[in-house]
Amino acid sequence: MYGIFRECWVDLKRYGGLGNGSIWIIVWLLLLISSIYLIVKESDVRKKIIFGVMPLVVVAGFLFPITKKLFVKVAGIDSANTYYRVLWIIPMYVTIAYAFTKLIASLNSTVKKRTVVGVAAVVIIITGSCVYANEHVYMAENIYHLPQNVIDICDKIKPTEDEGIVRAVFPPELVYFVRQYDPNILMPYGRDYVDHDYYTGVFKVMKEEEIETQELLYYTRVDLDRYIILPADKKLDEDITSFDVKLACTIDGYNIYEDILISENREKEREEYVNERMRVLGDIKMKITSIDSYEEEYREVYTRDGVSQGRIVPKHAPINEGDYFKQILVILKTKDSPAPGEGVGKYIMQQRSLKAKYYAGMWDATGGSVKAGETPEEAAVREVKEELGLDITVNDLVPAWNFIAEWNSGTGLLFSVFGCRAEVPTEGFNFDKREVNDVKIASFDEFYKCMMDHNDAAFGEELKKLEAKL
Repeated sequence: MYGIFRECWVDLKRYGGLGNGSIWIIVWLLLLISSIYLIVKESDVRKKIIFGVMPLVVVAGFLFPITKKLFVKVAGIDSANTYYRVLWIIPMYVTIAYAFTKLIASLNSTVKKRTVVGVAAVVIIITGSCVYANEHVYMAENIYHLPQNVIDICDKIKPTEDEGIVRAVFPPELVYFVRQYDPNILMPYGRDYVDHDYYTGVFKVMKEEEIETQELLYYTRVDLDRYIILPADKKLDEDITSFDVKLACTIDGYNIYEDILISENREKEREEYVNERMRVLGDIKMKITSIDSYEEEYREVYTRDGVSQGRIVPKHAPINEGDYFKQILVILKTKDSPAPGEGVGKYIMQQRSLKAKYYAGMWDATGGSVKAGETPEEAAVREVKEELGLDITVNDLVPAWNFIAEWNSGTGLLFSVFGCRAEVPTEGFNFDKREVNDVKIASFDEFYKCMMDHNDAAFGEELKKLEAKL
């Protein structure tokens, strides 16, 4: 439960503005003070409940791990990263503003009232630059307060009533506004990917100075994106209209391309193109001698029984039903821990990045994907080096147990778990700050508690067995 609480705590901080230093503390502190003040001073019961009691109840419930478990159970595991939206029901700034105005009204001196209002005005003027300096805040161009070019593009590609929805890829600078205007236009990545630099194949391609045309089409055709919107001056290594794509029009410096294979429902040709690109990408991977020399990470696809399907795909490519991938987990016990049976061991734990798309801030063991061409043992050595900066060898690994993590769509991960005794560096851990927020040494009890937040009883029994023999 502690691990889930940590996730909720990180979500709370991020919602309050974690990316802007300590501003999240100020925001939540103001809400707390305002709510308590209104509970004490407000005489209208309805206002007391809405602005005083409700915000505190919602925040408390949000931080309660059982609430998130219920949310994930109802909404599905794929919606776990949208749990923060529960906080949308809090009238945060209305509560703060109402409490402040009520405080001013309670002052018994006109001079005091004017002084407080004057000070508040100065604070608002000074801190207003925090808002108006934002690149996404500018003079309104229309009644929607959205960039006019986004509205014009959306009007051009919007679906008919019979179609219901349409899928389109927008450049990163426009994704902030699309679904504010038309929720029926779906995109393969949104503002969370842009703000936190999350990885997905099509986003990686769209950020490149010169786009690899066929790599872009591979991702968009897998995602069934009918339209591709690109800046008119964007460089492409090949003419995109040579691959069954037409230029529909140009609006305010953006080219709107329409994928004919999707708009004309030429499904067989689309599948053939996707499969051919998968084969080409797989061949490229097989020709690479150094795993670290290629930006994209590739994985081999297996059946649930661990039999290779003979396919190699990019790590973040869409997954088909029946696809399983190999994954490793390394349980790192410190070398100075007592020998088995002579005392309780100490374990190296890492905290996931606070910007991670899934399970941000959770304390966990070291783990990751097995790349195409790697053995699980080689992957374990690589992940420990990449994430923690520790040097171990295959001979240091103790095979522990295997298990399958199933996903709702009939896919999953084939886990190989290893134990390992590792030296704690005297100068501290040189960990990967993109993936790891912090590292600590924990007792077995603390390590066990954190691991059991997101694993089942069978995992716990195996973990105890490993502690007894490692």
